[in-house]
Amino acid sequence: MSGKLLKLHIVNGHLNTPPIEALQPLRKLKTLDLHGNRIKELKRNQFKGLRDVEILDLSFNMIPKIDSSHLADLTKMSWLNVSHNSLKELTRGAFARNTVLRVLNMSFNQIKKLDSNSFRGMRFLRRLFLSDNLIGDVGRGTFGSLQRIGTIDLARNLIKKVDYQMFFQLNFIELLDLSENQITEVQKLAFKDLYLSTINMAKNQISTIESGAFENCANVTKLDLSENQLRDIPKRAFDETTYATELQLAHNFFTSMEQIPLHNMTGLKILNVSHNQIETVPKKTFPKLYELHTIDLSYNNLSDIFNSVFTTLFSLRTLDLSHNSLEAIKPSTFGPLPTLLRLDMSFNRLETIAKSALTRLASTRELIVSHNKLSALFILPISTSHLDLSHNEFETIPPKLWPSMNSLLSLDLSFNRLGDSLEHGSFTNLLTLQKLNLSYNGLTRPPWTSISELTALQYLYVQGNNLTTLRRNAFGKVPVMFELDLSNNAINNVSTRAFEGLLQLIHLKMNNNNISVIPNGAFQAVKGSLQDSVIAFSIAIQTLHILCNSALLSRIYLLNCSSGLRAPAINALLAQVNEAAANRIILNIVRFKGRVRIIRDL
Repeated sequence: MSGKLLKLHIVNGHLNTPPIEALQPLRKLKTLDLHGNRIKELKRNQFKGLRDVEILDLSFNMIPKIDSSHLADLTKMSWLNVSHNSLKELTRGAFARNTVLRVLNMSFNQIKKLDSNSFRGMRFLRRLFLSDNLIGDVGRGTFGSLQRIGTIDLARNLIKKVDYQMFFQLNFIELLDLSENQITEVQKLAFKDLYLSTINMAKNQISTIESGAFENCANVTKLDLSENQLRDIPKRAFDETTYATELQLAHNFFTSMEQIPLHNMTGLKILNVSHNQIETVPKKTFPKLYELHTIDLSYNNLSDIFNSVFTTLFSLRTLDLSHNSLEAIKPSTFGPLPTLLRLDMSFNRLETIAKSALTRLASTRELIVSHNKLSALFILPISTSHLDLSHNEFETIPPKLWPSMNSLLSLDLSFNRLGDSLEHGSFTNLLTLQKLNLSYNGLTRPPWTSISELTALQYLYVQGNNLTTLRRNAFGKVPVMFELDLSNNAINNVSTRAFEGLLQLIHLKMNNNNISVIPNGAFQAVKGSLQDSVIAFSIAIQTLHILCNSALLSRIYLLNCSSGLRAPAINALLAQVNEAAANRIILNIVRFKGRVRIIRDL
C-alpha cells in the first residue's frame, strides 16, 4: 500500500514533528498535508526520500525556522504553504533546492526582513504571499531573481517606503499588493517596466510620489492609491508610456482635478476621486481620454464645473457627482454627452437645473437628483427610464410638464411637499410609467385624478401620508396595477368597493393604519384578481373586529395581521378562517399582547 499512496492528510492533530521514518516508504507520494498540528521544529532531511512530493502544506503550526536542509529532498515541490507559523526570518538559500517551486505562501508569520538572497534561484516562482508579517526592510534587488513572478502580496506589513527600483523589470507581474503598510513615499523608478499589472497601495500614508516613479508601465490594469495622504501627484510621476486602465484615488486630500496628472492616461477607463476635497473641475481636465467610461467625483466639495468639460469623453457612461456642494446646473454645464447612461447628482444643494441643461444627454437611462432643494422640473432627457426626485421641495407638478416623447418607467417623488396639489394632467404623456412613488408628501386623499392617465402603472406607493378615508373607487381605474402600498397613513374608514377599478391588484399593503372595521364588500371589485394571484394581504391594526367576508378570505393564501392584535380579534379571525371553504390559509399573528404569539397553518 505504501508504494501506491499518492495523497496523505494528517490535519488538525497533535503532531510535534513530522515522522521521518514513517514517511520514508511513501516514495510515490504527491501531496502531504500536515496543517493544523503542533509542529515546532523541522529536522535535517525532514522529508528524506519524498522526491515526488509536489504539494506540501505545513500551515497553522508553530515552525520558527526553515533552512535548505529541511526541504532538500523535495526537488519536485511546486506548492508550499507555511503560513500561520512563527517564522522570523528567511535564511539564505532556504529554498535553493526547490527550483521548480511555483507557489510559496508565508503569510501570517513574523518575518521582518527580505533581501537579495531571500529568493535566489527561484526562477519559476509565480505566486509569493508574504502578507501579515512584520516586514519593514525590503532590500534592493530582493525580487530581481524572480523572473516569472506573477503575484507578490506584501499587504499588512511595516514597509515605510517603496525604494528606488524595488520592483524593477518584473515583466510578468500581474498583482503587486502593498496595501495597509506604513508607506509614506514612492521613490523614482520604484515601478519600472511593468505591464498589464494591478498595483495596490491603498490604505497607506503616502504623501509623496517622486517624478519618474512609474516608468514604462504600459497598461497598468489597476492602480489603487486610495486612502492615503496625497495632495498632489507630479505631472512627471507617469512618463509618456505609462497609464492605468483603472485609477483609484479616493479618500485623499486633493482639492482640484489639476493636481491629478491625466494627460498621458490615454487608456484610462475608470477614474475614482471620491472622498477628497475637490472644489472645481476646470477646463481641459480630461484631455483625449477617449476610453474613459466611469467617473466618480462623489463626496467632494464641488461647487463649480467648467462648461462642457465632459464633452471630450466620447465613451462616458457613468458620472457620479453626488454628495457635493453644487447649487445650480447651467444650460451648458454638461453639453452633449451622447453615451452617458447614468448621472447621479443626489445629495447636493441644487436649487435650479436649467430647463434645457440635460436635453443633450441623449442616452441617459438613470437620472438621480434626490436630496436637493429643487422645486421646478427640467426637461427630461428623451431616453431616461428611471428618475429619482425624492427628498426635494416640489410643491406641485403642473399639467403638461412632461415631454410627449419620453421613456420613463419609474418616477420617485417621495419626501416632497406635494400635498393634494396633484391634478388631472400632472402626469400627462407618461404613457410608459410603471412605478410611481408618492410616499411622504402630505396627501390627505388618494390622487385618483392625477393617475387616471397612467394606463401602464403597475406599482403605486403612497405610504407615509395623511390619508384617512378610502371611498368607493378611491383610486379610479388603473387597469394593470399590481401593487398598492397604503401603509403608515391614518386610514380609519374603508368604504364598500374602495378598490374598484384596480382589476389586476395582487399585493395590497395597509400596515400601521387606524382601521378597526372593514365592511363586507370592501374588496368586492378586486376579488377576481385576488382569487388567482394574491401574494400577501397585510393589515396592521390595533383591534380588528371584522376582517371581511369569508368568500374573499377563502381566496387569500397568506394573511399577515400584525401590531397589537388582542384576544377578541384573534377569536374573530379564527372564526372567519373556520368558515372559509378552502381552509388553505397561512395565518400569521404577531406582536400582540396575549398569550399566543404565532398561529400558522390553520
